[in-house]
Amino acid sequence: MSSATFIKGMRSFLGHVDFYQRFIKDFLKIAKLLAQLLVKDVPFEFNEECLSAFLRLKEALITTPIM
Repeated sequence: MSSATFIKGMRSFLGHVDFYQRFIKDFLKIAKLLAQLLVKDVPFEFNEECLSAFLRLKEALITTPIM
């Protein structure tokens, strides 16, 4: 897979997660790591921190918040 495919997928994921940001604690802090991958002229390096942020957001989407 090319980095363009990953960038498109990351942009799509962040767009979907953004809709639920008010329900996710510390959303901006978590998503900031992933959003930095989309900055122009910055190499796309999906490291352990990015993976951790992705998994935290994914987990937040699939769990029911306690209100």
